[in-house]
Amino acid sequence: MRISILGIRGIPARYGGFETNVHITAKELVRRGHKVVVYCRGLRKGRPREWEGVSLRYLPAIESKNLSTISHTALSALFCIFRRSDVVHI
Repeated sequence: MRISILGIRGIPARYGGFETNVHITAKELVRRGHKVVVYCRGLRKGRPREWEGVSLRYLPAIESKNLSTISHTALSALFCIFRRSDVVHI
């Protein structure tokens, strides 16, 4: 099954509870044979494209206290529309 996870800053978790949840859940889903893609914030060079079997895709966000999460989630959702995913976890 192809699973996309969006609405977080990224993994490995260094931030809040939802990131920690995704960190643990994504690793377990990969272990069970699923293909997992996590949409992470930021376009800095040198970031890994994969972490413990989880594919990482980096997209920009409007860096502001009130717009960062919503702008990144909206852009990630657009990417998910054109990428065939069986499950989208927001």
